[in-house]
Amino acid sequence: MSKESSVQAFTDLIIGRRSVREGFMARQVPTEIIQKILDCGNNAASSKNAQPWILHVVTSNSTMLMDVADAMRRSKAVEEFRPLDPKTGARRREYVSTVVESAQVIQSVPLAIFIENRGLFTHSREAVWSAIESARPDAVIGNGLEYLSLGICVANMWLAGQALGLRGVFMGDVLVTEEFIQNLLGMNGDLVGVLALGYTDKTPYPKTIRQDSVVWHEPKP
Repeated sequence: MSKESSVQAFTDLIIGRRSVREGFMARQVPTEIIQKILDCGNNAASSKNAQPWILHVVTSNSTMLMDVADAMRRSKAVEEFRPLDPKTGARRREYVSTVVESAQVIQSVPLAIFIENRGLFTHSREAVWSAIESARPDAVIGNGLEYLSLGICVANMWLAGQALGLRGVFMGDVLVTEEFIQNLLGMNGDLVGVLALGYTDKTPYPKTIRQDSVVWHEPKP
């Protein structure tokens, strides 16, 4: 393959990434493929090279994924688990809860990678919101940089999985039962979400791209 073809294949992979939530086959992901995905995550860029993630690998060979799915469905916060307006505390009406759908994904995929934030900058979300007033602005910035790094790690693993024939979705809905998952997997830090991956022949939905997402700042003549 020529250099030009390799570059085109790489950019096509990124542009072609989609969230897939259904149609997963009962086919296990080989250990060597899982390891390649984890290697790509662990080599992600991170602020100060802090590498704030711990990657918890769970496969459908155990009952853990079914346990997580059941805990999600039983949560008292299922219907209310959706974005809110921090200015008012009200849940945003334009969004609906997807906890039940996400629980179905968890019990359907052969591979789930739960991401834990080690919190090297800010310790935890609780530490940020309980910080003394003078420290809170910088704590929020630090927490944002941690989560940006975690997002790059997730993106690396997601794209690696797609390149290796897998499809899937990253879900934050598992936070509806964060304490249960923390205890189940022995986490000490905050749960960030889960990357659920598997083999599927489901055709991804087309993606609509916002037209106002890029601003060009041309140099003055």
